[in-house]
Amino acid sequence: MKALLVRMWLLLMLAITVHAQQGVSLYIDPQNRNADTLDFGYVLAGDTVARSLFIENSTDEEIVIPQGTRPYLWIEATPPFRDNDPEEFPLEALFPFRVSAGQTRTYPLRYAATLFAQLHPEGKHQVALNVSVRQSLDTAVIGATRRFILRVTKSFRPLWSDATVLDFDSVYVDSPLDRVRTLQVRNVYQKGVPVQILQQGDAASLQAFTLDVDASDFFAGQQLKEYAVHFRPVTPALAVLDVLLIHPSPLRNGAPDTTALQLRGVGVTQRLVVRQVLAPNTSIVGDTIIARNRKVGVADTIAIVVENAGNIALGAVETRLAGDVRQVTLLKGLRGESRLAPLRFDTIVVVVRPAQAGTLQAQIDVLTDLLQRGIWGVPPEAATIHFTLLVESQPPRLVALTTEQGIDAGTVLALGPCTDRYMDTLELRNQSLEPVTVTAIVAPPPFRVTLTTPLVVAPGQTLPVPIEVEPTQPGTTASILRIESSDTAYSPLEVPVRVRVIAPPEPTIRIPSVEYIPGQIVAIPLLADTALQHYSAMSLLLAFDPTMVQLTGLQLAGTAAQGATAQLQSLGQGQYRLQIATAARFVRGDTIAVLLGQTYLGELPSSHLRLEQVKVGSTQCPDAIPGSGIGGELSVVPFCGMQYKFPIALPLLTIVSADAVVSARVLVLECWSRGSGRARAVLYSADGRAVAEWALDLQVGLQRYILPLAVPEGIYALRVRTQQQTTNEAQRVLLVR
Repeated sequence: MKALLVRMWLLLMLAITVHAQQGVSLYIDPQNRNADTLDFGYVLAGDTVARSLFIENSTDEEIVIPQGTRPYLWIEATPPFRDNDPEEFPLEALFPFRVSAGQTRTYPLRYAATLFAQLHPEGKHQVALNVSVRQSLDTAVIGATRRFILRVTKSFRPLWSDATVLDFDSVYVDSPLDRVRTLQVRNVYQKGVPVQILQQGDAASLQAFTLDVDASDFFAGQQLKEYAVHFRPVTPALAVLDVLLIHPSPLRNGAPDTTALQLRGVGVTQRLVVRQVLAPNTSIVGDTIIARNRKVGVADTIAIVVENAGNIALGAVETRLAGDVRQVTLLKGLRGESRLAPLRFDTIVVVVRPAQAGTLQAQIDVLTDLLQRGIWGVPPEAATIHFTLLVESQPPRLVALTTEQGIDAGTVLALGPCTDRYMDTLELRNQSLEPVTVTAIVAPPPFRVTLTTPLVVAPGQTLPVPIEVEPTQPGTTASILRIESSDTAYSPLEVPVRVRVIAPPEPTIRIPSVEYIPGQIVAIPLLADTALQHYSAMSLLLAFDPTMVQLTGLQLAGTAAQGATAQLQSLGQGQYRLQIATAARFVRGDTIAVLLGQTYLGELPSSHLRLEQVKVGSTQCPDAIPGSGIGGELSVVPFCGMQYKFPIALPLLTIVSADAVVSARVLVLECWSRGSGRARAVLYSADGRAVAEWALDLQVGLQRYILPLAVPEGIYALRVRTQQQTTNEAQRVLLVR
């Protein structure tokens, strides 16, 4: 029998040598690759020890352990040891376990010492590990095969607990109810064991946990004891308490051994703290926000910055505001869609509008989901967080006697050194029973206040504040005049001020075209556009044809007629200078003046009415800005009329014709026409009958026609009809005999 065993051993060594030569090695000890026994050593029940199986592939092909069953990798009992020993040597499910060419991998081997003394008692345990490595391309080809012996010595502590860590989860700080759990400890030995029980931890943990146990105890053989553990945290933090059971150990020949148990729990609290108030004249006292010096009837926004000072995320369900809704409203509460993490900030925004002087109180309630979080011992009132808002207000002491729109300086024209200066006075009145000190008056450009501060305004006193406007550039300036004073709630007192500064627009003066009948007085209007409304003075240079008209007078119209002064000066050769100035500005779209002139029959039927120079400005600088002028036409109305004065004595002329020489009365008619054409002259009797008719060939300019008459004496009317119209002048001609 012994010889047979020796032969089998030699065959095994030969197989190992052959496989090694092929380049695949299996070993459990890198220092001694021939070792075939792996001893896990001394292991206490409940512990786990890990070792490794080394697989070295020195070939050019990948090798594999296809699965953890026969004939690849399996653990079997080794009599005379127990048949159930392989249960404590579990194999990791890492299959297929591949090893690439030229690679060395470790397969984990593990021993887990169970607590079952009957199935897996203390003492020595042994199993056999069989390994067969195959080629990946063909698992029928064996790369290496080896068998190892795995040994371990198992022992039990006298005392054992099923739970080495007793977790209490989350418990609310200062909860009225303790969280109670049971700690079970068993003596696994047949003999009795005396025990010393120690508790170790920080002060908060020692205060949070309470064990119903004595410092000394005794466990009879295989006795199970249950200890009640109370957890009531006092701080929002993790509490850890180590419970040490000190007892003699049979494995150490009665020397002391320790079985350690741990108690863990988290004290949680929900807390929201006001860290800052984004509003002036505010203070924080605990959970109370005090806003002082608020204006009566004026809305004021108060932003309250809160921090989650607890150690759990805060889930806000709703933010409520209890108070007079006419005086305080909630503009923004905490967001309900997300939780506020610890040490993070959020903002509650309220708007207050005190209706009367005094103290206004409101309460802000933040409803949270704390009761739905599954935290032990949460009191119902902890789910709602309360803040108090106190608003102190008083009526204004210093008031500005002006309209709500403030001071409107109107429109100021920028004319360089001649620019208008606007002066106004703002009156401040102290309507309280205490003096008020005006500390500063800030007037942004182009406004300026020359008053020197500080000034004390006595109760009931009115303080005049002169304001001057100095325009600097064109544009509309709307600003705020700020008056700082000891009236804290209403300081600075803000008064709106506004001024419109316009760049000098170029005005246009226009003379419309005018028709006249020679010999009559003609009216020539001077028209202005809207740009003239910014000016109060003007100077014009006019040029007319002196053979057609001569200015004899001037009539002011519109604004110019209201206290304006005018001067018309003849410069000769048909040129005139007209100057008009008024205290007020000209009216938009105004007719400035009407020129009156005596007309003549000039050399031409028409001529230009020219505005050779237009200048406007103020009364101090009447010619500051050049303007433009648009002239019209001065033209003679087309007419036909007698050259005689009334009554008319018709001349006696001799008319020589082809048949005879006739002496007859004739009518000499002069016609002025702008163009050539044909016309008919008709003579009407006093009763309206046409008694004579002549054809006229009109030419440009003045033409003279001799019309023979063969009518009895009487009163007649002569009318000349052209293709376009009947001339007004001819219709008025009467022949008197």
